[in-house]
Amino acid sequence: MKISLLIFIFCELLLYFPHMEHFLDKKYPDLAGSREVYRAAKKARKRGEKPYKRDELIDSYIARLGTLFRDKRGFTHLKRLVADEYITKPEDIPEGYWALQEKIMEKQDRLSGWQNMSEEEKNKFKRENSKDVLSDQALSLERWVDFLASPDTDYISDDLKYWIFRSIVKMQEFDKETGEFGKHSKGTVKLFPEINKKALKFIVEAMLNKYAGKKPKFELDIQENEQRDFEKFLEKEDFAKLYAWAAVLYSPIPERLLKVTEGEWRKFDRGSDPNELVKTIHGKGTGWCTAGINKATAELDEGDFYVYYSKDDEGNATIPRITIRKGGNDIIEVCGIATKQNIDEFMEEVLTEKLDEFPEREKYRKKEQHLKELRRLAKKQKKGEEFTKDELVFVYEQKERTQYFGNEKDERIEELKKGRKNKIADYCVMYDCTPEQIATRPEEITENTIVYWGNLTQKDTNILNNRKNPITIDGNASFYGNTSFTSMPEGIVFNGNANFEGCSSLTAIPKGASFNRNAYFFNCTSLAEIPEETIFKENVSFYGCTSLREVPESVLKKEEGTITLPLHLKEKYSKFPNVRFV
Repeated sequence: MKISLLIFIFCELLLYFPHMEHFLDKKYPDLAGSREVYRAAKKARKRGEKPYKRDELIDSYIARLGTLFRDKRGFTHLKRLVADEYITKPEDIPEGYWALQEKIMEKQDRLSGWQNMSEEEKNKFKRENSKDVLSDQALSLERWVDFLASPDTDYISDDLKYWIFRSIVKMQEFDKETGEFGKHSKGTVKLFPEINKKALKFIVEAMLNKYAGKKPKFELDIQENEQRDFEKFLEKEDFAKLYAWAAVLYSPIPERLLKVTEGEWRKFDRGSDPNELVKTIHGKGTGWCTAGINKATAELDEGDFYVYYSKDDEGNATIPRITIRKGGNDIIEVCGIATKQNIDEFMEEVLTEKLDEFPEREKYRKKEQHLKELRRLAKKQKKGEEFTKDELVFVYEQKERTQYFGNEKDERIEELKKGRKNKIADYCVMYDCTPEQIATRPEEITENTIVYWGNLTQKDTNILNNRKNPITIDGNASFYGNTSFTSMPEGIVFNGNANFEGCSSLTAIPKGASFNRNAYFFNCTSLAEIPEETIFKENVSFYGCTSLREVPESVLKKEEGTITLPLHLKEKYSKFPNVRFV
């Protein structure tokens, strides 16, 4: 194996993760002493650098080749080198392969044609056939080179990219019968492994956690014995074994099948055999905890379970895409197979149609709207199109959090934010202001500041005390225990959590105030006034507010979140469903 070529492929600078100390040197003891690394170190010393330690020698070589890697012409040349080094030559294809082709022809009743061919015709057939199969093989490896060089893998350090690629060139496509990747031997016409982004990300995160002294974080559908197998392979840093493990348990739906929406819903009745449910979803890479028999049993004890299966290559509805779980008579969970169990973009209409059958579907309306908006804006951003003011407000979650179906935030939300190149310009559009009216540090806030992009703490009390002009705090604010906090300006907006616990001198919430996240007024013993137009988007607590006697009905009728009131108001406001008393 040519070490220089392998290093050449993966020599990007570390931008997102720290170097895994001595990882390559420990894994590949031959690397530091190779001729190519020696030459790189020699050139580095001529430039005044002094790489002498083994890991320094390796780093110097990677750094030297970094510029070439990012050069368009150099990268094209690199791909030719890769093909020349690792793709099977036609003359190396063993006779056994052609004997197999002869058997296939016999099965297809085409053998007589082969037998009647002259040697020249047979050689021509071999050349044409080998060109096709070896082109596919070359493409399967080229995909890896392109993928590992793309922004999609910026989260992978160059150490791990080298480890991945050095492993991949020794592997061939996955064998479902053995559950392993075969070894890529000389003369083989088999393809290199397919790219499984979900599995690869899990393996990379597990490696980083290992070097940080942490255990891998498994999806809920991974059983204990499967976890132990992974940890054993991780200890040995055996990529082929790890990737084979993931090929089974993180089996992705091929992209071509993701677009297939035709399929069927199946209902698993409450109290029915959980094995019938488990066997249809285990090992399908859903991430659903229901793929475990114990969890499936518990969930079917609670209520009915609905799964939508789209069609596979054979036209059978076998690919799980959506689950709707009921607890008693109510829907308590809706999950998909996208990251963090969110709904993938092709299943939106399928889900909408199904939810229309349930009486509680209205509470999912906003999630559906946000799901569709995320997909629309992701496409718009990819095209480089400008966002409108309302679209920016949605992306930056200025008025409300983006809602989602999965167990964690839809990753497209953060991807949209990361894709914004000029956040100050975006804020100017959202707030109709100039850059001078945006503050990013507390000390920059003036009476003319319209939006502050950051957090506030107890020491920043005077920024709001006696302030006249409204301001938006686009961050969290905590004035915990600050007894000198007395007032806020009218029209103030908190886009993050706002904590006023123990602010015993605060007597009133100002007119036009909006709390777009959670708000806590624990033990604000002087607080007595809440204006009618005050907006609380999420949870709000007035526990311990002993001076509070009236709460506007518009506040009590809020649709989302809960309101916590002191016990002395229970008799007065107990009829409101979102109110609890402490």
